[in-house]
Amino acid sequence: MDSSSLSSMLLPSILKQLITILFIFSGTLSTISHCSSSREEEERYTDCGRTYSCGDLKNISYPFWGTDFRPPTCGREGFENECRNNNQSLIQINDQQFRILGIYQTGYRMKIARTDLLESDSLCNQNAAVAITLNYTLFDYAPSTVYYTTDERFLSTPDSASIQKYCKPFQVPVLWSSNDENPDGIGKEEVEQAVRQGFDVEYSHQLTFMCDECERSGGSCGSNATNDGFLCYCRNNNPHNVVCRPGRHLN
Repeated sequence: MDSSSLSSMLLPSILKQLITILFIFSGTLSTISHCSSSREEEERYTDCGRTYSCGDLKNISYPFWGTDFRPPTCGREGFENECRNNNQSLIQINDQQFRILGIYQTGYRMKIARTDLLESDSLCNQNAAVAITLNYTLFDYAPSTVYYTTDERFLSTPDSASIQKYCKPFQVPVLWSSNDENPDGIGKEEVEQAVRQGFDVEYSHQLTFMCDECERSGGSCGSNATNDGFLCYCRNNNPHNVVCRPGRHLN
């Protein structure tokens, strides 16, 4: 038998072995990738099932998150928290920093105060004379919030002359209750006290409605890292858009 005949007989066998090796290698990579994905989903289920606390704020959960305690996939864009000195919860809204004074998740509401106004010795500060604005795609003023404006009650107080001379006016939302507490004269002290009490904002009811449904099905609330859409992470199961569905387990 010449060499060319021998080669023609061996070639199909070699090709068959190479195809088998490639098939096994491909299957191994697929298994490794699937196992890695399964572990990631399990970690997200566990991480997003945990709440966190910051100072007086307890059991904070979705849609809030923070790099030190909950990954971004456990919350929503625009709800990142920073826990300063382990006792002050801060949030950034439209490039303005606010301190979160209270979170009322059953009412889709939180109480906030702008940090620079809260920590300033005096509201009569030219650097602070910037109107408060919200990201209205995420937040809106709660019905319990009103604005203090320069009106006759304020201008009639003894402080009015110096305030008009040295201060630049700007609108500040406050709680309606602080307006009720001062039905007559509103001076500098009353305004500063009202501003430091903060004001209420509401966030999307839809976000918390979906989270409630997810948790009732045994899942943990989170979001898609790609488009920030809602995801319900499930134990030993693929994540779903709203609730965990039995019978579709990760292998």
